[in-house]
Amino acid sequence: MMLMMAMSVTHAASAQGTSRHFHHTVRTSAPPQRVWALWMDVPGWPAWDTELSAASQDAPLALGVQGTVTSGSRTSPFTVTVFEPGRHYAYTVPLPLGKLVVDRSLQPWGDGGTAFTHEVRLTGLGGLVLAGLGKQFRAALPGVMDALAALAEAE
Repeated sequence: MMLMMAMSVTHAASAQGTSRHFHHTVRTSAPPQRVWALWMDVPGWPAWDTELSAASQDAPLALGVQGTVTSGSRTSPFTVTVFEPGRHYAYTVPLPLGKLVVDRSLQPWGDGGTAFTHEVRLTGLGGLVLAGLGKQFRAALPGVMDALAALAEAE
């Protein structure tokens, strides 16, 4: 769902990269702790990530924590593989013959705002097979990040 709000968001027109490895950065006036709090609310991810219909985790996000993400009718497990509190985390979703890696990082920007980056990598033979899905995710990423910025600014 795309939120219609006045936002102070700056980004390029589309995610940079290829259908197997792409990233996008947004700058928002919301402070880093607001963006981080939304990222840590795993069941709340579908409120801003239009590619997800559900998400859950076994425990608060930390290194090694597992959970699930549902996109359409497919539910997939994930494991947190990188975790730097308040700054950076990544999770990996196993694919047949490969994996999907979602990497999110933020840093203070401007006068109290935040620059945050969302990077996606599809690896292995599974990444080749799912390049079409990557193309869909790449196209959706700027809107997803704008929705996250809007929620962070509204709090």
